Amino acid sequence: MQITRLSAAECEDLYRSALPRDFPAAELKPFAEIQRLLESGVYEPLLLTDDAGARLAYAWQVVLPGQRTALLDYFAVAPAARGGGIGGEALGLLRERYAGRRFFLEIEALGEPDTPPEQETLRARRKAFYLRNGMRAPGVRACIFGQRMEL
Repeated sequence: MQITRLSAAECEDLYRSALPRDFPAAELKPFAEIQRLLESGVYEPLLLTDDAGARLAYAWQVVLPGQRTALLDYFAVAPAARGGGIGGEALGLLRERYAGRRFFLEIEALGEPDTPPEQETLRARRKAFYLRNGMRAPGVRACIFGQRMEL
């Protein structure tokens, strides 16, 4: 698996095509905000591909200069590549890339009373994936742009 940094144009293309499929509308930043983060140099949009160049996953991080943190802002595996270990491998490569930094992410909070059962199941699967792949759940919750999340 190879990691390449996306250009602003590639980032916008992926934002318009894949992110609406992979994330709830409430979790999508306006592209103008992403563009601002790109221009300020703190946003690192990455594409993970196989040796033939096929898209396997993407990961966009906020990496602040001088800080020891990296926030995994968006991470998704291509639908055709799901279920075969690609996500775990990609997450491992990202953790290596940001070794020496506190690497963290936010997921939709579990146990919210207004969550439909099928969404609760999906959220639990996502959390289990991250825990299986070395992440820890410190029990911290936050409301981010009206969406209840946990670290």
